[in-house]
Amino acid sequence: MGETDKVEIALLKLADSAKTFYEGCPELYADGLTWQEFKTVFRNRYKDVHTDQYHYMKLQTARQAKGEDPQAFADRC
Repeated sequence: MGETDKVEIALLKLADSAKTFYEGCPELYADGLTWQEFKTVFRNRYKDVHTDQYHYMKLQTARQAKGEDPQAFADRC
């Protein structure tokens, strides 16, 4: 499978915010776009910018919602 095939398959699988991002990003429309360039652009856009401390505090302050079953709460955490 070639580089362009991988990009084409990924484009078909885009949905929601990723599809909107693609439509507004002119560098992804360039001829000769490689799979590595495609992955890099999307990884930079969707990388997690929160620190470990942020995630730790979110976990420590998590509360079970009213009517939420314990399994759903555990999955959300």
